[in-house]
Amino acid sequence: MNGKPSGKGERWKRSGRMAAFLVLCMVIAAFAGCANGGNTAAHDTERDGAGGDTGIHSQARDDEGRKFRMRGAGLRQLTDGAGNKDDGREQDGIIRLSRKDGELYVPVQDLAKKLDFKTNFDPETGTFRIGDNDVAFELKAGSAEATRYGDPVRLDKPAVSMNGELYAPLDTVRKLFDGVFDYELDGESLRLKPQEEPADDAGLPDFKDDPYDPYTNPSGAKESSGRPEDDAGKPADIPVDAELKNIDVNALIKTAHQYIGVPYVFGAKPYPQSKVFDCSSFVQYVYGKYGVELPRSSRKQATVGQPVKRTELRKGDLLFFYLPGRYKSNDIVGHVGIYIGNGKMIHSSNKPKDGVQVTDINKAFWKKTYLSARRVVY
Repeated sequence: MNGKPSGKGERWKRSGRMAAFLVLCMVIAAFAGCANGGNTAAHDTERDGAGGDTGIHSQARDDEGRKFRMRGAGLRQLTDGAGNKDDGREQDGIIRLSRKDGELYVPVQDLAKKLDFKTNFDPETGTFRIGDNDVAFELKAGSAEATRYGDPVRLDKPAVSMNGELYAPLDTVRKLFDGVFDYELDGESLRLKPQEEPADDAGLPDFKDDPYDPYTNPSGAKESSGRPEDDAGKPADIPVDAELKNIDVNALIKTAHQYIGVPYVFGAKPYPQSKVFDCSSFVQYVYGKYGVELPRSSRKQATVGQPVKRTELRKGDLLFFYLPGRYKSNDIVGHVGIYIGNGKMIHSSNKPKDGVQVTDINKAFWKKTYLSARRVVY
């Protein structure tokens, strides 16, 4: 033998190499098909809600045009408006309950966080406080006494402390937070139901001044009818039985401006003591300087005086808004400010700045979250 391969042997080697190549091609094609099929299935599941998901299915857009889909109690971001995939994080509204002596307890801090409420703890009284821009609910471990919108509430069963956290019996949560959120009980979990997205601001009217406001247009103010049955000096467009106080509204607004920059603190204690405000304590303090007594909470303040339209506002009117939350009601007053004319209000908030500030309310956020206005002075 001369060491060279025979023709037959060479043909066998070439055939072997060709077979191996074909097998490799088949493997690659099969892998690609599975991958494509898997992606298709995943997309179908995401699009159609397949895979056993029996929750709520709907679509909405936020202010930046992002698409969302509500799934179960969660809200999942699908794209960022430019067609780019998001990271797929899903923030659900499931709250795990704990059982004590055979009864279900709700972790209060977790519930407040899911509802987008602010919270704090007052170590002097042992009170846990919850709310939007001011305190709406108060409760403490071991006490059947609580407050809801400033009113006392007697609980059938008190909250308890477990592992350093406050837990409230499920029945207590139902009573204290009635009307604030909707939920389903799923075994030993609460499944919070998402609220509807706010309507688009398109078509909502701007906030406008009443042309008859004597503090904006003195020459255009309506005069008293002069009839004996009318209050002396009260403008004719103010109801005779209106419990409004006659003050110098421009002076009140000037006083309010003196506190611009004073820090905002949720659940602020009285200003002379704390040197801070929350939204309702600021309003209460400023009006109190002019002999106008207002309740401490924004929700209570929204029940005093006379209702007015957003297109007929006068200086000194109180404006009330809700603060959006994925799972809490959009009908609950969460913020209050003082109208100062020309589509602006002065208020205490931690946004967009921190503290007492003047804000243009003819913006999408304020137009959409507006609830009502009340007149308490003239």
